Amino acid sequence: MQVVQACGRGFHRNNRGFCVPSRVSRPYAYRRNYRPYGYYYGGGNEYLIEGDKIAKGLFSFGLFSRDWAKVRYPDNPSLGNIEADFFEPRKWKTEYPQPAFGQMDAADAFWAASIVSRFNDEMIRAIVDEGRLSDPEAASYLTDVIKRRRDKVVAYWIAQTNPLDTFAVSRSSAGTELTFDNAAIRLGVARPAAGYKARWMALDNVKGTETNVGGDIDLADARIAIPGSAWGPRDEAGNRYAVASIASAHANFPQWASPVLVTVRERNGAVDVVGIERPAGRDEREN
Repeated sequence: MQVVQACGRGFHRNNRGFCVPSRVSRPYAYRRNYRPYGYYYGGGNEYLIEGDKIAKGLFSFGLFSRDWAKVRYPDNPSLGNIEADFFEPRKWKTEYPQPAFGQMDAADAFWAASIVSRFNDEMIRAIVDEGRLSDPEAASYLTDVIKRRRDKVVAYWIAQTNPLDTFAVSRSSAGTELTFDNAAIRLGVARPAAGYKARWMALDNVKGTETNVGGDIDLADARIAIPGSAWGPRDEAGNRYAVASIASAHANFPQWASPVLVTVRERNGAVDVVGIERPAGRDEREN
């Protein structure tokens, strides 16, 4: 949720309000959307209360200044303080610490960034149009800002963990294969210079144990054959499982070396993907 909100939420003490249409009183009247969402869902560059920054301001007699205080915002009452040039996804914060957001890891952020990436320009334009801003210039500006913030959010968070995605099982004359793609490359965040290394593990679904099958396999492209030896023993339901561990190698993204674990199931001759475990990664957000 934090990743999604960062695209369009900008109200904070240092981002003084994102105005939204209110039809409670009269058409096209605007209200400040501080409460109840403001406590957690407003956002900017720091929390409302950060002791160290407050202390620096006091003991420096006001000489300490925040970099965000120098940001130029549009002089338009329809918009409030929202922009895309200074905005950095890893620095974005809610007004007050939100415990659930503090639990977010790189795998969570990947999932959210994947959702954000599906909002194309036409969708964003339609969302802004639904707000019925009376000033066309304000609507155009807001549309552009949200698009640029979307691009920044996706570019940053989609690459913080191994971005393998769209796993599927296909059958050919060569046998059964697990196919996938790299979301960061697909979305233009990274150059298509990634290599992949995989290995199989047989999963005993009754005992909950995994046994390595063979060694590491260097993949020429984003597909890997499922060998017969990769399957674990059948469980009470007659199903059997195999787990692929797939690491990515890219010079610009060393964190991709942590593998994604993909569980496939064979049931009555049909093979499908039933589990994806993505590396949690490290927290790169600023505190």
